[in-house]
Amino acid sequence: MSNYPKKIKQRTAINLKTGIKSSLSKIKSIVALTYLLYKCSDSKHSVLYSQEVGGQIKVADDVMRNIKAYFKPKYKNVENIINDNPLFKSQLESLQVGLTLVLQLGKINFEKNMAAAAERMGGNRFNKRIDFSTNIVLLDLIISDYDLLDSQKFLFDWLQNEVSENETITSKVCQFLSLMTQNTVFKLRTDADGEIFFQTEGVLESILENGNAVIADREEIVGPNRVYNSFIKEGLDPWIRYNNSSKVLESRNDGTIDLKIESLTKMISTTMDISLSLAKQRNVENEVVVSSVPNFPSTFTPVQRIYFGTPGSGKSHKINELTKGAKVFRTTFHPDYDFASFVGCYKPVKENGEITYNFVPQCFTNAYIYAWNNPNQNVFLIIEEINRGNCAQIFGDVFQLLDRNENGFSSFAIQPNQDLKNYLEEELGEYFDGNLSLPPNLNILASMNTSDQSLFPMDSAFKRRWDWEYVPINYNDEKSGGFEIQLSDQQYLWSEFLKAVNSKIKTATDSEDKQMGNFFIRESIKTDDFISKVMFYLWSEILKDEYGIN
Repeated sequence: MSNYPKKIKQRTAINLKTGIKSSLSKIKSIVALTYLLYKCSDSKHSVLYSQEVGGQIKVADDVMRNIKAYFKPKYKNVENIINDNPLFKSQLESLQVGLTLVLQLGKINFEKNMAAAAERMGGNRFNKRIDFSTNIVLLDLIISDYDLLDSQKFLFDWLQNEVSENETITSKVCQFLSLMTQNTVFKLRTDADGEIFFQTEGVLESILENGNAVIADREEIVGPNRVYNSFIKEGLDPWIRYNNSSKVLESRNDGTIDLKIESLTKMISTTMDISLSLAKQRNVENEVVVSSVPNFPSTFTPVQRIYFGTPGSGKSHKINELTKGAKVFRTTFHPDYDFASFVGCYKPVKENGEITYNFVPQCFTNAYIYAWNNPNQNVFLIIEEINRGNCAQIFGDVFQLLDRNENGFSSFAIQPNQDLKNYLEEELGEYFDGNLSLPPNLNILASMNTSDQSLFPMDSAFKRRWDWEYVPINYNDEKSGGFEIQLSDQQYLWSEFLKAVNSKIKTATDSEDKQMGNFFIRESIKTDDFISKVMFYLWSEILKDEYGIN
């Protein structure tokens, strides 16, 4: 029978982002707009809420119409208020930490398949989508329980990040939001050079036992702790507040909440016990091993291959065909390309009018992070013109990772430099154990033009870690050779011209390397273009070396 319930799904552990340096403020305005996006989208499970305008985003027209209809003409300037909301102004990673890991109202991501760090540089913002969790329904049950006019006024106040006059709605919403933080994992680096991971349960227990909880980081607050810090400072937690030092948390105990902190702490502990027991039950029944390593499908067999051949033989075309529909990260090697260009380094970055220094990841690191965070996707790192760069210098110790074991992981892990290590801790959280190791879903493909004399030789140790595939010239490919070239008043079939001239090149050079491939030109051309492309190549690569072609 096919109508039995579906089995429990095996889910990849969420990236806790405990080391990321993403801040988020104006929490009230974020909560209000997130709720309105749900409320004004016919309670759909997901909403694309923005539209791009010149590298920035603003509220989508259909969403804005629905929000205006909710508020009616009574509330003016609501569109400008909404477009100034952190859901449009803040970087995606900050919103992911705040909405998903701390408040747990839903998952937020780009509309298009892009790296989460895409908004770190340049100031651009891209279209985003929110997939709501059932917690948004619970929030709706609270707010919708009040008169519409009261709810409208409360939400309009919070949209402006102002304190609402309606203390009853505020109190209940704040209690709800505080309870949403109980599953969040926070990181703290202590004076003893250690690291502790904690949850709100631990904060409350410390307050009950010691009278306060010290959350001062020896360096700077990182990860969800940054958003939680804003949450407390903005007065959204009914049970906890900062004392005058802004580094120590203490109990409010002001009598405004019926549920006292002692009872709250025990209830959270009970909730955590239940959650852990259910998690263990799911794992046992599905034989799922709990691990910090994501569950990579066993079908992944990583490919490391260099496609080589004459210029225009279709190496890049073949790579594009093989990777069609997959996630691709592409770079091109050249004589000035180095390890920092390939992996990343600290660079000055302009943020909010100020120059700061951040680690800026490059192609390898972006592909590496994406592969670990998306274990069910095939990911391709593509290197064009691999023989035009100094591979030993560019790869550095990353070269060791190219050896793979039977499971597709790197046979030998390496320790990254401190800058890269700190960045990977931010991006990968629990998936990063301090070492670099290529996952089985990360493939590396490269192209190599045999006509180019390598400025830097590849040593045999580097070469043997790749599969090699020769891409021959295909004179019978109708798409790349079945068109005519026009020279003065004469027309010639490109593939026939190619056969004739390549035969002379091979005879003169005693090699196929200098021949032209069927993709050397891609469409019909006339005399001027023929001279600038074909004849220029023949002169600069063949004739000037006096190979004797007539």
